Amino acid sequence: MMKIINIFKFRNYLLIIVFNCSFLVLVNAQSSLTPPISRLDILYPSPTATELGKYGEVKPNLSNGAMQYSIPLLEVRDQNLTLPISLNYFSNCLKVDQLASNVGMSWALNAGGMITRVVVGGDDFRKYSPYSVPPRALESPASFNNPDQSLISFLKNTAEYSSSQPDIFYFNFGEFSGKFVIDPSGKPVLIPYQNLKIELTENSFEHNFIITTPMGVRYYFDKVEWTKTGSLGAGCPRGIFAEQRVESAWYVSKVTHPKNGTIQFLYEKVNYSYFSSIDQTISIFTVLGQTCSPRFVGVSNQPNISTCKQNISIDGWQIKEINNSNGLSVRFMNSIRTDMPGNKRVDKITVFHSDIPSKSYELIYMTKGERMFLTALKESSAGTPMKKYSFGYSGVNYLPDRLSFSQDRFGFFNGRSNPEFFTPKVDGSFYFSQFFADRSSNGNVSIYGMLDTITYPTGGKSVITYESHKGKGEETQVVKEGISYEEEVWGGTTSNPIYGENTKELIFTTPPAPHESLGVSFIQATVKILVRNFGENFPDPFNRVVAYELYNMSSGQYVNGNIKGDFSIPVSINSLMRAYNDYSAVDNQVEYECTLNFNTQYRIRIKSMGSDLLAKMSIGGEFQTGNKNVITDFDLGGARVKSITTYDHSRITDVKNYTYNSLDNLKNGTNDRVLYMVNTFVNYQQLAMNVFCRDCAYASFDYDQLSSTYITTGLGGNHVYYNAVVEHKDNDFINGGIERKFMVTNDEMGPVIFDAGYPQKISSPLTNTGFMNGTEIYTCIFTKQNNGYRKIKESFMDYFIDPVNNARDVRGYVVRKEGPNPCSDDLLANLLIYKVTVFDYLSRWFYLKSIRNITYGESGVTEERESYDYDNPKHGLLSKTTFFKSKGDPEIISVLYPNDYANGRAFIDDMKNNYLIAYPIEQIRYKKSGNSYFILSGKITEFHNGGKAQVDKISEIETLNPIELSSFKFSNNLQGNLPSGSASAVVFSPYNGYKEKLIYLNYDTYGNPLAVKKTDGPVISYLWGYNGQYPVA
Repeated sequence: MMKIINIFKFRNYLLIIVFNCSFLVLVNAQSSLTPPISRLDILYPSPTATELGKYGEVKPNLSNGAMQYSIPLLEVRDQNLTLPISLNYFSNCLKVDQLASNVGMSWALNAGGMITRVVVGGDDFRKYSPYSVPPRALESPASFNNPDQSLISFLKNTAEYSSSQPDIFYFNFGEFSGKFVIDPSGKPVLIPYQNLKIELTENSFEHNFIITTPMGVRYYFDKVEWTKTGSLGAGCPRGIFAEQRVESAWYVSKVTHPKNGTIQFLYEKVNYSYFSSIDQTISIFTVLGQTCSPRFVGVSNQPNISTCKQNISIDGWQIKEINNSNGLSVRFMNSIRTDMPGNKRVDKITVFHSDIPSKSYELIYMTKGERMFLTALKESSAGTPMKKYSFGYSGVNYLPDRLSFSQDRFGFFNGRSNPEFFTPKVDGSFYFSQFFADRSSNGNVSIYGMLDTITYPTGGKSVITYESHKGKGEETQVVKEGISYEEEVWGGTTSNPIYGENTKELIFTTPPAPHESLGVSFIQATVKILVRNFGENFPDPFNRVVAYELYNMSSGQYVNGNIKGDFSIPVSINSLMRAYNDYSAVDNQVEYECTLNFNTQYRIRIKSMGSDLLAKMSIGGEFQTGNKNVITDFDLGGARVKSITTYDHSRITDVKNYTYNSLDNLKNGTNDRVLYMVNTFVNYQQLAMNVFCRDCAYASFDYDQLSSTYITTGLGGNHVYYNAVVEHKDNDFINGGIERKFMVTNDEMGPVIFDAGYPQKISSPLTNTGFMNGTEIYTCIFTKQNNGYRKIKESFMDYFIDPVNNARDVRGYVVRKEGPNPCSDDLLANLLIYKVTVFDYLSRWFYLKSIRNITYGESGVTEERESYDYDNPKHGLLSKTTFFKSKGDPEIISVLYPNDYANGRAFIDDMKNNYLIAYPIEQIRYKKSGNSYFILSGKITEFHNGGKAQVDKISEIETLNPIELSSFKFSNNLQGNLPSGSASAVVFSPYNGYKEKLIYLNYDTYGNPLAVKKTDGPVISYLWGYNGQYPVA
């Protein structure tokens, strides 16, 4: 297992400029250190759109332990179109800030479809902020040594207002779901590849989409949802989306079929606002490089924390009606929500035929605080008893308020009463000791709000139990090295035993600096001064005195520090301390926090003045020297399904338990691989000051930002993936079970291609190298046998990732800008204020290549295998299936589609032009015997011209004996050859042994056949009624 922790720290530089006059100049008007930090440049669509968008990101299966459940409601049909409407539940735990969709928490109403967009780094659609294409120089590290103006301009524009990070679009309609990005040329790129045609259109007001399926069905997405955001709180940053209206979702308005048939969608307007999340930023002023005097006036070293709420305003749509051309109408009754005023929920769905109601569904809710839960679904039809589903949820009365700080690192509820997001210790962050948040995960309470009971219309029910995501595996931990120096001295001398003085000093050299890649530039140290009076029985603070100092022998200056707990202006560590206590021997003590340079010589000197006066001075500190991987246990946040128990009234009828491990590991008592990710997302923006000083010198502040808006999970929308899961009925596996294994690959952090000045990491999206996560690659049906397991059947699934065909990489750039450098205006100096990292959205065509089934029977072991070939990247469809059995020759089925032919035959050309790419033209079954091929059967379907998918005629091969390949002709190749790839395909020309079986003479306006002639038979006529919906004669 691999754990990735990204805790990013950013350092911003303030430049001190020399003025030959005695006054202070501040470029900005801030009187304390409150940096104008830009909030997270991530913008999500509305809760309803977000819930539907999950299906474009998450693969709901056992590989992530998520609970999923679907209730089919009805189907809207129109000639050749079928639109299913369903309620779907999906969750792997509620986020504290999560809001419900229009049908309840974690539920989604699938009724047509939509496209949602997550805007990243800037709105790619804005005219003044297009998705920026960087100059070629950005890809060459050498160009940073000799920059030109185009490189500087790109970095400046990208850091300040344009977008170099592609927005992410999620879609969910019909049987299709997925995501895409838009490349710099404006072309949608599907991730991973699917054979959908996506058209982006634009008018003077908005953008729209048309998506065409391989069967030529067109979905029109032109009901646009707009989102506007702002922040509420003292000193909150505006962010690049502040007060901008951004297109965030597109609802389907119409679906059409090439044969005929249209389904229309009507919506009503909704306008509402809500607080979506909470951000916190902590900042601390520090000094790096040169120092200068006087100190920064009005700038405090006390850590500053700001808390901001993100306010979202939605100008969107609510589904109101779905109509077909045959008089059927599905109407939605909506009402204002109490958890989100202005938004609406679906209360009732009614089916009308010619304005006469025939069936209805009523949705019942309960609201807890700002969370709306679906508790019941009632189905009513004329003449039939009412059917009711009921839903129960775990611990809804114990959920915290939305936007509370009681969140773990992933945003799930952890039961802690946190006063803020910041924890006492965050590696790489400064002065966090005063913060007390506990961001650890707690699976006992993170399940609150999860669906745990489903009661069916029959009276039976299912009870779902959950457990924490847990894993044992490899964690990257920080390796640190410490320093410790101490000196002590007693006061008093022989000549003057009462008021005499003694002095001691210690010279030491700090260790060498660790590797620069760690970004560690100094040692954070603590200096302790202790005074204990063992002498007179009365205090003498004026004569019993200790003097101490910490001196940098390399720079010739005393070291500055802060008194612990007081982060006001730093003081020099060379001072006096007086003994106020008497014989009680209570210590007088003071502690400083300071920074020490690496490989530098220092001196500590301590002087005790007064008999029996003990003085001690110690220095301790630590710094990161590297990283190491250790094996440890983790509570991974959220929860997974542990078991589902089904009851028929009071009797248990079925039990499914889920163990997230492999059989081999269960036998060995070990855990299987778990892939998960933890990221703390931070952001920053520049702050510059001009301060009276002797020369040009740098100062800085450090800060970290935590947000409940965007917990960077990567991993395709899940924060956990399991390599293996076993489904079984009983805990001791007596009745056996099914083991499943899944593909698990980590998403990767992109490289930093330019990082001048102090090394740092930059918050950045991840490259989606785990795009196949959750894909099932193995199943095993087994039974218990003695102390082990006996396999009954194994299935091995092999996938192929095409590295060339339909492979695209869309690169994104994250550019961060630090404070400007007024000391120099040359190009190189301007370049040094930028940090640049890159990431890629990988679009790959991957598909199932083969399935191998092994059966372990009483009489022995049998093996069967099927292989799958996708020969033409133009359509991406299954071209050939080969069946291998334990005995006999392999049989093959080949299918040819319109894109498998050269242009020149009208009906095929029309089908290509109208994107009717998935209609089979020729289907051949043949076998391979040795090196020879024999044709067993064949079928050809020809279509009418016009590209409407209307069949013209169907022909078949009539033969009692197999036909040798040398005597046969595939319709896209020369005689004697196997089917051709698209590059060498010929014009449609079939084998002359085909015999016509059916001829479709004509069609009505609905695309239904009116007359069909059989070979050597009469013409069969059809009469269609109900607006072409059903044949009546």
